[in-house]
Order: sequence, then structure tokens, then C-alpha cells
Amino acid sequence: MQSVSLMDRVLAHLYRYRYIRYDIQHGAPYELTQDGIGMSVGISRSHASILIKKLLDSKYIVEGSSTVKGGTRPMKRKIYVITELGRNRYLELEHAYMDMGVNLAEMDLTVNDRTFEDIKRLTDGQTDYYGLLCVLDEDVAREDLPDNLQLIRFTRDGKAYIKDSIRQAFLDKGTPDDLKHWHSKAADWCIDHDRPFTKKLIHLIGAERDREAMMIIRSMRYEVMDCCDEKLFDAVMTLAMRHPDPDISRIAVRMALDVHDLESAYVLADSVSGTDPELGNSARSEILLMKGNKKDALALAMCGRNSDRDAGIALGMSLLRNGRASDAEACLEETRKRMLESGCLFRLDELLRCEALCEIAEHRRNRAAMLVNTALSLCRNERRRTELGLMMDWLRRPCSS
Repeated sequence: MQSVSLMDRVLAHLYRYRYIRYDIQHGAPYELTQDGIGMSVGISRSHASILIKKLLDSKYIVEGSSTVKGGTRPMKRKIYVITELGRNRYLELEHAYMDMGVNLAEMDLTVNDRTFEDIKRLTDGQTDYYGLLCVLDEDVAREDLPDNLQLIRFTRDGKAYIKDSIRQAFLDKGTPDDLKHWHSKAADWCIDHDRPFTKKLIHLIGAERDREAMMIIRSMRYEVMDCCDEKLFDAVMTLAMRHPDPDISRIAVRMALDVHDLESAYVLADSVSGTDPELGNSARSEILLMKGNKKDALALAMCGRNSDRDAGIALGMSLLRNGRASDAEACLEETRKRMLESGCLFRLDELLRCEALCEIAEHRRNRAAMLVNTALSLCRNERRRTELGLMMDWLRRPCSS
């Protein structure tokens, strides 16, 4: 693929600011200064000076003088703005590079190779926003950021863009205190912008604002477990290791099983056994089933009193895996009745899926399809919904003769 010359990169960079007038007096973007051009394109200040002079001589840019947005110096600085001739030249280059397989319009999105030291030289507030954008795992719109934010690139639809390699390098070089501070900023940003509670929770834990995180987990325990993914589980697991709290450990063990992190699930099952032996036993039984040890899983599940949801589901699954479909069906039906009487329907979709498997084992596909359809209507977990959808597709296929 054809590489893009530094001169053309600078022109592409300045084309982004083509609506800025050269005679602007106040609040020009930092990226129009010599320092800003150099940092944006990833070259030294002296190298930027050479390229700027060549562009000036070619009449592709014009020099102006303005104060700079967010600048620490009150005096005006030289800025460089693309001219009409420069805009026409850029459009010619864009077409020429496109014929060579290079999208020059997107080139300015991939040249933000700034060093950690460059970014740390910004004012504290600017560095904080860069750190916030690096820890946030979502799109952030231009209007949700300060107008004077320097160095941040934006895509054509107005979303902040930082290359993954730059993002990771920045985070790797941050101190533990830096990371806590940035996660705290991100948590507050999620609160202010009404983001999903799961994202807020991840950043609260990253910021070690554990008391706030634990309050959310306790008050929304079922939502936390239902919305579980690897990132959320890693955060809750970190919290559980920092605070040996029985409530948090009970929630974490369920999440570990949901993401199939069996090593963590076993550690957590041991930690909850002292305060909740039934949950400890049922969790170990599920772990054994996932490892393919169905006989030991059944033996362990049968040690419980089968008096609660988790124990009943664990026993039903173990009976089914050991070829005792009718016994499993009876166990799961009894567990379902207790769940409905209690009014707590958490994991009902999982139980219905197990009942559907029992129906399949007994060659009652229509009944199985009804159960899966009901489970789909209740399920809030994306991974389980996918599994249920595949199961429903299979049940809709004609039976092979």
C-alpha cells in the first residue's frame, strides 16, 4: 500500500479545520499551532516548522495570530489555516490516494501518535479527559466533551477517536493512582450521562470507590448477575477479593459460573460455604458438570436439601446429565413452583431451559419449544438468549425419520 508523505499528512490534518478563518483572534484550536501540528502528525516541532514553511511557500496555508483554546499563555500565538488553494490541493490528493488504495480522508484518524510525555505536559484537566477517554469503553460525542480539549481526534460522525495502541500505551504508563483517578472520572461521567449501571459499576470498582459499588451490587443483585459479562465479572471479582463480604461473594460465584471461569468459581464457592453451605454445594456441583464429571456432580447435588433455587437447579441438571430425565423433570417442576410462590424469578429462564431438555429427552418437542419460547421472553442475559435462540431454531426443524 502507498504510504502518505508527511507534507500530505499535515495538509490532511489542517483540512479538518478548513472552516476556521485565518483572521480569528481568540480561541483557535491548539492543533493549528506549530506545536499542535507536530504532535498531531507525530513529528518534532522543528520538523513541523520545515513542512509549514514549504506549505506557506506553496500558498496552501496562511499564517494567522490568535489566542489558543485552553492555553495557559494569554498572548497570541501563530496559527496556520488551510487556504482555498490548499483545500483544492487536498481534494486532488484525496482522489489520487484513493486510486492507490489509501483513504486520505481517514488518515488523520491514524496519525495521533503522541507520547505519554506529550500528553502529561497538558494541563491537569486536559490529561484527566485523555485518561477518561482511554478507560471508557464506548463512543463519546464531541458535544459531551469540553470545547477546549486539545489533541483529541474526532471521526466524521463526531465521536472521539484514540487508536487502540495509543490507548493501551497511555494506560500502561499511568501509575496506579492515575488509573484510579481516571476510573473515578469515568464513573462520574457515566453517572452524569445516564450510562448503563454496569459501566458505572466497573469504573467505581476501578476507582476503588468500593462502598458505592457495593451499594449498587446489593440493591441490584439480580440485574448485576443477569447482565454479567467478562468485564463486569472481572470487576466484581476484584471487589470480592478486596472485601470478603458474604453478599458480594454469593453474587460473584454466580457470575463466575455464568462466564465459565471455573477456577474463580471454585475459590468463591469455598468462600461462601461457611455462611451458605447450600450455595457452596450447588456451585461445586455445577462446576463438576461443566468439567464433565457428572457422577460426582450428582452425588454432591444430592447432599443438599434441595430447598432453594440454586440447589434445585443444580440437582435437576445433574439428574438430567446422568440419564434420569423423569427424575430431573420432577425436581425442576418442584423448584419452579417454589420460585413462583416466592415471587423471585431469577434464573427461571435457566430452569425452563433445563425442563425443555428433559422434554427433548422424552421426545416431546412441542412441549420443549413452548418452554424455550417462555424462557426467551424472560431471559435478559445476552449469551443465554443466543443459546436459547439456537435451541429454538433446532426445535423448529423437521424431525429426521
